[in-house]
Amino acid sequence: MKEALVIIYTPDMGEPEAKDYIQRLTQTDLSRAELLVYDRCHTRALDGDDGAGRDAVLKNLSEFAGQRRVVMLDTNTKIEDPKWLDKLLDAADDGGRRS
Repeated sequence: MKEALVIIYTPDMGEPEAKDYIQRLTQTDLSRAELLVYDRCHTRALDGDDGAGRDAVLKNLSEFAGQRRVVMLDTNTKIEDPKWLDKLLDAADDGGRRS
């Protein structure tokens, strides 16, 4: 099991923008993480107006992640550095301190 879970939140995975984002993200170094796409288009019936469905989804994702770190991204999150995940996880392990 990998040490992190990267979750991409997309309103509709079928949209060209979402497909492009996922493709660009998979070209970065994700060797320390599993990638999961949360496609809201297929869960709208669960979400409801009160957000209860979203809360249930987040609870299930948290249980699925277990002790792994969770990184949630929206398709508008800009990733420029191929080693972004390593830097993020290393900073979290270091408590954000720089040497």
